[in-house]
Amino acid sequence: MFIGCSDSRLVPHLLTGAGPGDLFIVRNVGAFVPPYDGSHGLHGTTAAIEFAVLSLEVERIVVCGHSHCGAIRAAYEGAPKRP
Repeated sequence: MFIGCSDSRLVPHLLTGAGPGDLFIVRNVGAFVPPYDGSHGLHGTTAAIEFAVLSLEVERIVVCGHSHCGAIRAAYEGAPKRP
């Protein structure tokens, strides 16, 4: 499984050398993986991980960030103010 930022220009199969269908790819803003909280809410990334591990029997999960990520900057510094 490959979790990456939706804004990254990275192409996961080129980086990993994987063939078609070899990677289960999830992209979201900042490649965030929320902590487990046990609630029954709608958690897209958490649901994707659960599906990959339980149904697809994925054994390895790669979380790949990229340089100059605006989502990570906002997490540390706060969202930029609108003009």
